[in-house]
Amino acid sequence: MLTHSDLHQLSCSHGLDFGPQPVVSDTGGGDVSETYIVEGNGIRHFIKKIPMGKLPGQTAPPQAPALEYLDFQEEIVEQLAPALPAVAAMRARPPGTKFYACSRTHVLLVYPAVAGVSRSDAEVSLAMVKSIARSLRQLHAAQPEFDARLGRQRLEQFRDLGCSVLHSSIWKFLIRLPLLPHLFPALFSALTHIASRNVTLAEAVRDMSAVGICHNDLKPKNVLWQESGEFWIIDWDAVGLFDLAADHLDTGLSWATHFADGKLEFDAQKMAAFFQEYPL
Repeated sequence: MLTHSDLHQLSCSHGLDFGPQPVVSDTGGGDVSETYIVEGNGIRHFIKKIPMGKLPGQTAPPQAPALEYLDFQEEIVEQLAPALPAVAAMRARPPGTKFYACSRTHVLLVYPAVAGVSRSDAEVSLAMVKSIARSLRQLHAAQPEFDARLGRQRLEQFRDLGCSVLHSSIWKFLIRLPLLPHLFPALFSALTHIASRNVTLAEAVRDMSAVGICHNDLKPKNVLWQESGEFWIIDWDAVGLFDLAADHLDTGLSWATHFADGKLEFDAQKMAAFFQEYPL
């Protein structure tokens, strides 16, 4: 949870005045972090609290100082923000210093609390899909400056992770489960496909090109919409050099599918709208 000590630390590091009785709301968090909205002194902030052991690059080789990745990602987003609806972390003081504050156990990042709400898959409209496709196209064309060493290292981490998952013995174990073909035939078909082609798929992951900056997680849960149709893209934790085609397809599928009543449904009209706006 976010403590008074955390808020005091941010007051010192970022020069923030949360007032005498700030209101803290837990927003549920992400895969590795806790996230909060803090309201106080007439200002709202979005605060992310990350356990030190879960920072990107903390355990995956090649080893890079984990905190460098936070500055790496936020410096990229900071450059993108003037042209894209991207929310970057606030820099600590004095200006030009790092983005984060940290203790022995946690790292804290502060973001402006922009207005908007995420939409469920079923609530996504064709207009939303087109807006996201245009933003992704703009992102892929951007050329922000970044630390090339960290960019290459993060790319290798993505590749190593993908290959290790595909080479895992879990796939063949799962397809041997006796009831799986009868209870979940579609899942069994997908698992069988992966298990029989895992070497080829791993080679494809290893051979993916990396010529541009990608969000790598541009899904409906990471976009906050306003009633006007304007939006903010959040959670840039996976931003970095990656394969544009892979990011393009992953994003398109994320916005053209939805899970309801135990079924994953594909909307061809939404996918067509996405490709119409961004025909990679």
